[in-house]
Amino acid sequence: MKKHKTSKTTPHIKSKSVAPSRPTVPPTATPPAPAPIISTIRPGISDAMLQRAGICHIDARTAFERTDQPYAGLWISYRNLDGIDMVHDGKPFGRIRMDVPTDKQKYHQKFGSPVRAYLPPGLLEFPKGTPVYLIEGEFKALALVEAGYLAIGLGGIYGFGRQKSTVLLEEVKAVLDHFQPKLVYFVGDSDMCTNFQFSDAAIKLHNLIK
Repeated sequence: MKKHKTSKTTPHIKSKSVAPSRPTVPPTATPPAPAPIISTIRPGISDAMLQRAGICHIDARTAFERTDQPYAGLWISYRNLDGIDMVHDGKPFGRIRMDVPTDKQKYHQKFGSPVRAYLPPGLLEFPKGTPVYLIEGEFKALALVEAGYLAIGLGGIYGFGRQKSTVLLEEVKAVLDHFQPKLVYFVGDSDMCTNFQFSDAAIKLHNLIK
């Protein structure tokens, strides 16, 4: 065995010792809880806000238990205005931001579950009359709320209603009824100027809340 030179400032492992190994986890041990994510994964949102919203990463097994599909990704918990979990089929409702999106899908929720609007934590901290922003995406809504804007996240440009946008979602209605805003802003993605569906959705939203 080769001898290693040592110094007072350079630690080494003696020839008769072995490097410590990590303890193995017994197969019967309780699996670790879903790991919270950090803001470097979702720029513009602080760690504290992500944790407050219950955003966490789940593996394929947990995803299957919650949505019947093994799409590992970021679990987004949906809660009512009072902070209580929304429920579907006896389980907390949520959506997954898939780790591996497909050409047609980035998010997944359990098949057969209804369209829901995402209400970030802290909305009740805003005063009555505060303008309301309806924006595509849960994470954009979280970023807006943390920046001081009262925002609701939509699953798409028509995500404010159901039955072909003829009925306003209960979550959106609850926010509008509570805050009685004088202004409601409908915020689209960067393609809203070239996407004719955005104009169509804006007109339908206006007709529902006017």
